[in-house]
Amino acid sequence: MNRIRIMHVIGTLGHGGLEQGVLKIATGLDPARFEQTICTIWSLDYMPTRQDIRVIPLNRSAKKPGFITGELLSLFARERPHIVHSRNWTSIEAVLASRLARIPAVVHSEHGRDILPLTSEPLRRRLFRRLCYRLSDRVFAVSRELKQEIESAVGTPPNLFRVIYNGVDTKVFSPSPKKRNAQRKRLGVSDNTVVVGSVGRLDLVKDHMTLLRAAEIAVDQGSDLCVVLVGDGPQRASLEQKLQAMPSLRDRNIFAGRTFDVAQWLQAFDVFALPSLFEGTSNTLLEAMSTGLPVVATRVGGNVELVEQNRSGILFEVGDIQSLAAHLSRLAASSKLRQDFGAAARKHVEEHFPLERMINNYSDMYTELSSRKQFDR
Repeated sequence: MNRIRIMHVIGTLGHGGLEQGVLKIATGLDPARFEQTICTIWSLDYMPTRQDIRVIPLNRSAKKPGFITGELLSLFARERPHIVHSRNWTSIEAVLASRLARIPAVVHSEHGRDILPLTSEPLRRRLFRRLCYRLSDRVFAVSRELKQEIESAVGTPPNLFRVIYNGVDTKVFSPSPKKRNAQRKRLGVSDNTVVVGSVGRLDLVKDHMTLLRAAEIAVDQGSDLCVVLVGDGPQRASLEQKLQAMPSLRDRNIFAGRTFDVAQWLQAFDVFALPSLFEGTSNTLLEAMSTGLPVVATRVGGNVELVEQNRSGILFEVGDIQSLAAHLSRLAASSKLRQDFGAAARKHVEEHFPLERMINNYSDMYTELSSRKQFDR
């Protein structure tokens, strides 16, 4: 039987949750049934070469935005995929290009947004979103909250969008005392020090400054904390500069930089913190929970759908430094509380967000479209 040809269209490939999610799909779907290609709008960023994934970069410059419909139309006409799957605003023009190229099936999904709410977008942009959503055969979001925001801001009917949650590999991301000891030894932290870690791009939307200020308060109040920020981005220099004015914390902070082994870093943490201004369904939050870590996250986006309040973690309001400091102090003071939260987090992910379930949801969607459209293969 000929395989279903899928082309994923995305901004770039790197360390971000969206990008890693696409890679999970590309490597997780049955290769006997699906032939997959990834098209990136910009360069490949810093993703290492993958021999098992075919990638076509358009190499557009992010500093010189412009319409890409023509380039995508030419690509689709040449490659003739059965399904084009675009993600987020960055690649939404792929929907229009697919229709012009007469691609049999089109999928578009939304995985999050920037700092500003969708209602702040110009009307012409929201109207173009509405057009592309209606031109798609399937549209979905990665959380109920994001689905509802899109429906309200763009004016789409409630039955148009579906929800497909992200999933995590619970074998790769699992507690390991041996790995934990080795990673903490590399970090040079004592057994008594509580490591509060965060993984993600150092960007304004992630609001790492709130975490640093809260940790400073907790340390000043007597908590033995170390903050580890894994990732890189435009806010790194600013964060490092501001940290110099925080004497009680500046020697208790580690900027780990970019990494291709998030699982290794998570092993060293005692608490995972996610102070973001907005999230879709955070892959790193799921990975931390799967590793058996208690989590402290803002009450935004998909976080409220992942974290069981005061069972697997704690939710707090955006920018509430004092509350976050109190939560960090509370967790730092009780290893039993950390263990109980972490065990509940691990169990919750195993039951509701395993990678296999996400892969099956995508596989079922693509297969359903194949059956309905009767692709010429």
